[in-house]
Order: sequence, then C-alpha cells, then structure tokens
Amino acid sequence: MAESDAGLHRAQARYWNQTVELKGLAVLIRLYRDDQARWISRLGIVKALAASSTIAGWSIWKDYALVWGIILALSQLLDAIKEYLPHQKQQRAASDLAAMAESLFIDAQFDWDRVFDG
Repeated sequence: MAESDAGLHRAQARYWNQTVELKGLAVLIRLYRDDQARWISRLGIVKALAASSTIAGWSIWKDYALVWGIILALSQLLDAIKEYLPHQKQQRAASDLAAMAESLFIDAQFDWDRVFDG
C-alpha cells in the first residue's frame, strides 16, 4: 500500500512540476511577444518621425531638398518592407504560441484536481 501511495505522490509531483514549467513557458513566450511588439512600435515611430520631419524640413530648408527626399524615400521603403522584417513574423508566431500555451495551462489546471485526487 505504501509503495502505491509513493508512486501516486511521484506522479502528482511530476504533473505539478510540468504544470509549473508550462506556466513559465507561457510567461516567457508572452514576454518575447511583447518585446517583438515594442520593436514593431519603435519602427513605426521612426517611420512617422522621419516622414513628418522631412516634410517640415523640406519646407524650411529648401536648399537640402535632396537630403529630405532621400529620408522620405527611406521612410516609405521601411513602410513597404515592414511586413517582411522578422519582428512582424516572430510577433505573430509568438502570439499564437502564447495563446496555445495558455490554453494548455488552463487544461492542465482543470486536470490537476483529478491527478491530485488520485
């Protein structure tokens, strides 16, 4: 009888440890997703500042029209290729993976009662 209780206790401990690891994984994936979202926001801010400042600079300093035109063209190029930058794809994939890990963790929490009861 004691051996069967010990085996049950080991199974419960193993299940609990895996549930804790799953929650930790979900948190790490969410942090990574949020970091990628910050990179995407930074790129958007740089693009917006570049576009706005070049138009203002162009109107004030007309002698440097070529410089302002190049900055504006680079800003538009960044806007065109942003879908192909790795941050966008990684953020989407991390978002999907975070949702899946959270779903698995919720399922594991519901199953924990059965495992705990033996």
